[in-house]
Amino acid sequence: MEHLKHGALVILENLWWLLAATVGRMMFHGREAQAGRRKFWGRELPFELLIAIGMGLIGYSACAWLSLSGPVSAGAISAAGYLGPRAIDTLFERFTKAWEKKA
Repeated sequence: MEHLKHGALVILENLWWLLAATVGRMMFHGREAQAGRRKFWGRELPFELLIAIGMGLIGYSACAWLSLSGPVSAGAISAAGYLGPRAIDTLFERFTKAWEKKA
């Protein structure tokens, strides 16, 4: 029984970023459901979970690059999950437009 506890702890230690991103994405999904733009248990939910995985990986990588740890990185990953890929696209567009103006 002890080895099961150890295995679960290893999984939790290595996948905490996925939980943080999923919490952020579910906050967004819940807000959309409250506004009546979608059903909470609708067909969008599996796609929201896939977005949470992707945004978790992006957020975890960015936090590692910035040397953020602990609660700060968990908050940043949750924010990335909440904002989603559309926010990253928008930021990237603004960055490239500003870069083109300088050149």
